[in-house]
Amino acid sequence: MEKLPCCMHVLSLLGKRNSRASFQYKSLGIDGLWIECWYNSFVNAPRLPNQIGLVHPCSRGISAFVLLLNDCSRKKDLCRGTKVHDEIEQSGLLEQCSDALVCMYARCGSLLKAINLFDRFRSKDVFTWTALIGGYANIGKGHKALSCFKRMRQEGISPSAATFVSILKACGDMRMLDKGEEIHNEILKHGLLKDNVVLNTALMGMYAKCGVLLKAQELLDKLPDPDVIAWNVLIMGYMDHGQFGQAWTCFERMQYEHVSPSVVTFACMLKICGNLKAADKGKHIHDEIIKLGLLGNNIVLGTALVDMYAKCGNFVKARQVLEELPVRDTISWTALIAGYSEYGKGLQALDCFEQMEYEGVSPNAVTFASVLKACGDTGEVAKGESIHDEVCKQHLLKDTVVGTALINMYCKFGALAKAQEVLKEFCVRDIIAWNALLSGYVDHGENAEGLDCFWQIQHERLSPNVVTFICALKACGNIGALVEGQSIHDQIRERDLLNSHTVLGTALVDMYAKCSALTKAAEVLKQLQNRDTMSWTALIAGYVEHGETTQAFECFEQMQEEGLIPNVVTLVCLLRATGRLGLSIWGEKIHDEISRQGLLAESVDLCIALVDMYAKCGALTKARQVLNELPLQNVSCWNALIAGYVQNGKFAEALIVFDEMKNEGLSPDEVTFVCVLSAYCRLGLMQEAQNCCLEMSTRFGLYPDSRQFTCMIDGFGRLGCLTQAVEMIEDLKFISRRDSFDSEVRPVLLGACQRWGDLNVGRWAFECTHHVKSVGAAA
Repeated sequence: MEKLPCCMHVLSLLGKRNSRASFQYKSLGIDGLWIECWYNSFVNAPRLPNQIGLVHPCSRGISAFVLLLNDCSRKKDLCRGTKVHDEIEQSGLLEQCSDALVCMYARCGSLLKAINLFDRFRSKDVFTWTALIGGYANIGKGHKALSCFKRMRQEGISPSAATFVSILKACGDMRMLDKGEEIHNEILKHGLLKDNVVLNTALMGMYAKCGVLLKAQELLDKLPDPDVIAWNVLIMGYMDHGQFGQAWTCFERMQYEHVSPSVVTFACMLKICGNLKAADKGKHIHDEIIKLGLLGNNIVLGTALVDMYAKCGNFVKARQVLEELPVRDTISWTALIAGYSEYGKGLQALDCFEQMEYEGVSPNAVTFASVLKACGDTGEVAKGESIHDEVCKQHLLKDTVVGTALINMYCKFGALAKAQEVLKEFCVRDIIAWNALLSGYVDHGENAEGLDCFWQIQHERLSPNVVTFICALKACGNIGALVEGQSIHDQIRERDLLNSHTVLGTALVDMYAKCSALTKAAEVLKQLQNRDTMSWTALIAGYVEHGETTQAFECFEQMQEEGLIPNVVTLVCLLRATGRLGLSIWGEKIHDEISRQGLLAESVDLCIALVDMYAKCGALTKARQVLNELPLQNVSCWNALIAGYVQNGKFAEALIVFDEMKNEGLSPDEVTFVCVLSAYCRLGLMQEAQNCCLEMSTRFGLYPDSRQFTCMIDGFGRLGCLTQAVEMIEDLKFISRRDSFDSEVRPVLLGACQRWGDLNVGRWAFECTHHVKSVGAAA
């Protein structure tokens, strides 16, 4: 005989007024208490004992079974609920417990079982229908919930407040605002809204999810005493729609009205702080959590803190919080790994991942996506391939987030064929995965393949998004594919995307400008309703690139008239244009704008462009002064000044600046040596030029190429030493390199022959060219 529950133990529990167990059992009532005790003693047995009749007779009461099923629903304990169901069947109380059974199976995610039971019941009331509707709504099958709701109405059953709560959830999840408003009107008609906080909160949730946040706020304001759940719904609504300032205002107002924040509230606020990179506010929330004693063993809050600190870039604090957690799970580890990855700290992300695996914590899809990004950023090819193998073993390639991360990683490695292979393995290829491959092709200069990718997307009947169009337009601009660019423009126009996406307009202007269609580029810019600095800059850059400097400055003036402030790219373009025109007056105006915005401390490119502009305008003293005052200096800044002296015939001064640069501890690059060799050769110092070439390789580890040697040949040619020039050409085997010989060496040599009247060397140069062309044709 199985041992029966001890009555004295039961009574002792009831006597402990402050114990959690006492509270739970009293809430069940004495019938429920006996059933709970009976369950704990017998339900796990393979077969119920014959002596079951000895249990308290009230233990088989309907209310006890219902309470137990409700408890299973709350805990999502399907196994236990199924065993209770078996006992209900044996007790002959199936019809009486129908609502609780359907609800239990639905909430535990066993919809098929819930439907089977639902169909078995002869009489279905509002509670039975609501149980099934709620089940569908809770697992995200809103369309099924609405279908059930419609059938219920057709059978003449009026919905209850609980039914409306589930239907509103379904409407919110599917963003069905019209249906939600229809339900709202029906609720008002039935007079169910008054003093019903749960229903009001459900309405708020529906409006918040649909983005009608003012309506959600209005409903909250009408509540006489909104609780923390209602406040949380509104805060989450603002958060999900990126209105972080409004969410923070709600949080402050909630506290002002003496409503204590819950764990959910704090988790939301920490997420907002992370998204805003508001480390100080996040630290304040952290302090408040500690003060209220909420952290303790709460993994949710601990993980939210790790995520917040990681998103704010405070990895020391994020790591500290993680290490203090009682249990470090997948989500908490992933928060830190994702933070490292997003901040470009790939090696730290990979170290974290190894430690996570060492602790026996299994990664999820988000973990793998972050680690794959880290591999791509750090060039860890072997590690990336190893992670790929692990992803395949865990059958996670079906996850589009992981698959897209794999494509991005292989694209960063330059392994575009492998990236395409990964995409082909997808069961369902979405537009985000295609975009990853398309951008990979374009970033690596494979623009024709990128356009093929774009047309393949359309062949698969996928709808391109803004990112797709931007990548495709960039590809068109890079290879001058004007016809394809116009076709893409037509598609953008058909979808009416330009007015809502200024960045797309900028991409179009840039494409037309790069394809030399400057009139069309200006036309597109004029049609944009929201012209910004970037769109104007695209046109200015196009004019500068094609030598239309006057139009570039006219654009700049129009841009300023519209109240737009130029950015670094705009100013760099204008400085280049100024240098080409030699208009130092314009250059000084641009310099003033740069100083006013304090941009020199932020951009090396701007520093280089400023020195280069003054040098090309012949204002070498000013160029030197600017260089000396620059907060950011590199070899390119010095190159601009040295090149300026050479271009202005100040060869000796160029060599002095070269020595000063080396004294500053900066190592010259290939461009520096082109300028310096030009200076030596123009001064006729060929021995010094040869010594410079030697220094280039022995001291700085750089090897002269055709650019440096062309300077040397030019120097020999200027001195009339054509024999030495020919010897250098033959020694360096320039003749075998057709491009270098034709484009760089031959014009210099023929110019020298003409200057000195040397027909023999001129004939030799011509014959070499003919020989190279013959070899090229034969190949």
